[in-house]
Amino acid sequence: MPRFFIYLSLLIRNWWSRSPVTDPSADVVVTLTSHGGRLRQAFAAIESIGSGILRPARIILYLNEQNAHTGLPISLKKLAVRGLEIFYCEDVGPHTKYYPYLMSEIRLDLPLVTADDDKLYAKDWLKRLVDRWKDQPELIHCYRAREIRIGERGIEPYWNWPECESDQPSFLHFATGVSGVIYPPSFQKVLKNAGDEFRELCPKADDIWLHVMALRHGYPVRQIGHYSVEYPGIPGSSRYALRRANVDEYGNDKQIAQTYLPDDIHRLRKVARQS
Repeated sequence: MPRFFIYLSLLIRNWWSRSPVTDPSADVVVTLTSHGGRLRQAFAAIESIGSGILRPARIILYLNEQNAHTGLPISLKKLAVRGLEIFYCEDVGPHTKYYPYLMSEIRLDLPLVTADDDKLYAKDWLKRLVDRWKDQPELIHCYRAREIRIGERGIEPYWNWPECESDQPSFLHFATGVSGVIYPPSFQKVLKNAGDEFRELCPKADDIWLHVMALRHGYPVRQIGHYSVEYPGIPGSSRYALRRANVDEYGNDKQIAQTYLPDDIHRLRKVARQS
């Protein structure tokens, strides 16, 4: 179905439905963030998650504190009545989708799925992630990953990393959060204990911080399927500003150089030689 018609059906659902978007008996939490003009269309991503085969125990939307003064779109107010939790917090860029959750929760005993606010997720999106996690709870599972390339001088430029074409776990697999990633409870505790050093090292690249923490603490990444999946974007939404800064203007490479230590590169090189 063309994404416009998917979006339209979700818009109608948002306006008329009274069905909950969560299921308290589920064993997974979904978090995401939004900002600026994207806030008015974020309902579509949330509706697509909340109308799936498996609904999460909680869907939490984190907004920066400035949004508390500008007010919420009616679409999000309607979702709040149906189970969406909305919290205002400090803006820590893309890390806002997971970091406030880790810091505010005392018990991190459920797997955490991070989602993006500008994607239309399939009906089985969440169920497949949870099923994979249940099969291998010691891994980080994702729909979309790149394969880190190691050269003589270390980690090669980000643009040279190919899309992953394997469904086997590896420390060389770099999960990209755009299509959804599921993190084990034990890894969430690792992140919480690690604190906020990402503010200095990779403030605009949460994927880098999440991967280097996984690498250092023994959590390989496994892609669901042999090929990367990117779900259709919400019509009119745009992620080009962050992509331009991180990829086209080599922002990822700068942040990678600041984040990965010689021991990290040595570990990656060792894995590459064994592959």
